[in-house]
Amino acid sequence: MGKEVEFVTIGEDTEVDKLLSEGLADPLMHMVRYSVDHGQQSGDERVAAGKNRKGRIELSARCEGGFLVVRLSDDGKGLDTEAILAKARAKGIVGPKQELTDQQIFALIFQPSFSRKAVVTEVSGRGVGMDVVQTNIHAMRGHIDIQSQRGKGTAFTLTIPLAISLLDGMIFQLGDEKWILPLHMVVQLFRHGSCELSHVVGVGEVLTLRGENIPVTDLAKVLQVPRSEKSHDRLIIVAKDEDLRVALVVDAVIGIQTVVSKPLTPEMQARDGIAGCAILGDGKTSLILEIARLHKSAARAGEQGKGFAVVAEEVGNLAQMSGLAAKEISDLLEQSVVKVQSIVDQTGQRVEKLTVDAREKVALGEDTAKRCASMFEQILLNADEVNSLINEIATSAQEQARGVQEINSAMTELDNVTQQNSSSAAQPRSVIPMCGAIVLILKRISHQKHPISSVCALPITLHSFGSSFIFRNWSAL
Repeated sequence: MGKEVEFVTIGEDTEVDKLLSEGLADPLMHMVRYSVDHGQQSGDERVAAGKNRKGRIELSARCEGGFLVVRLSDDGKGLDTEAILAKARAKGIVGPKQELTDQQIFALIFQPSFSRKAVVTEVSGRGVGMDVVQTNIHAMRGHIDIQSQRGKGTAFTLTIPLAISLLDGMIFQLGDEKWILPLHMVVQLFRHGSCELSHVVGVGEVLTLRGENIPVTDLAKVLQVPRSEKSHDRLIIVAKDEDLRVALVVDAVIGIQTVVSKPLTPEMQARDGIAGCAILGDGKTSLILEIARLHKSAARAGEQGKGFAVVAEEVGNLAQMSGLAAKEISDLLEQSVVKVQSIVDQTGQRVEKLTVDAREKVALGEDTAKRCASMFEQILLNADEVNSLINEIATSAQEQARGVQEINSAMTELDNVTQQNSSSAAQPRSVIPMCGAIVLILKRISHQKHPISSVCALPITLHSFGSSFIFRNWSAL
């Protein structure tokens, strides 16, 4: 392969059953090959990535709570999820639009005939190596966990029961189902109402045992099992797995029994917290719990270090808060609808009032316009009459002016005659015709349609004859 690799082993003195060690031989060989061929980079690639030129592969083994834990890790390039998913889609293993999590993509490398190598070599490219790993580990009732980070490396963890066939277990009940907990994990058993339970912020419900707060996990919620309606007085099983301690809430404890454990099907292997299965004396199959994986599953579902019970409680609180928020939103929407309706009504009333006012103003404007037009027509008519009257007055003035001129002429002539005949006895008779003519002129002027008052009151002064003559003889005239 042309790669420089340092191989390190830890836990060489771990003692296991011969059958178990023989069963691990082929899986470990294929895993080491996969790590070197697919995981490790060439020396130049490692130097370019800021790493040591020589790669490192570490194989460790330890016994943990009745299980053998084998870990193979490298500091290579890590699993390329995009390349694995593209290859799986090209082979028809995954649909073109199907979305997978990183763990589901990692599990694709165990598919039969699945290989990312374009060229088949003696050690890779045939797609059988990792398939053998999964098949053999499942046959030993074990499971495989993969952790990988792009550019940092990959770690495979194998967890296999030390006892291949027989297992002492505590049989307990959840709902209508029976479950098995390895007996070596059981620490103590309590009735739910007789132990000291409290609530710790950030952790949830805890059981205080000898000064230690142990998180309480309701298995019915974690395993999604309907709780039995008959279970009123539940039990708490305190279990341990190395440094991990949990308090498991169950409906009832049936007893202790030695069972023959069997491996799970590939479909059941994907379910966290299940180590295997066993057939009980009544012929029914029960599942065997694994505390470590159960706790990891709970931690992934919520915040790190919390149990499923805490997650369920937080989800309930969030649901309650969401309900309150939804009610508040509903109330606000209802209030908004009322306000909007009120505004619409007020706006409608305002528009209606403005419309009525506008119509009244339009009607008033039309009436005013009609009255103005009528007044204008009357003004035109009056103007015509005034013009006609002015013409008549002008004509009358002209006639009166002529009459005044005639009177003035007659008066002048009468004055002359009076002066010439002032000593004659026939004077009065000689002026009578002239006075008659003046009287006729005055009558004509006074009968005009528009007489002028100054003319009508014209004074007649006879310089030598005197006004007394006129008045004495007026009637005769």
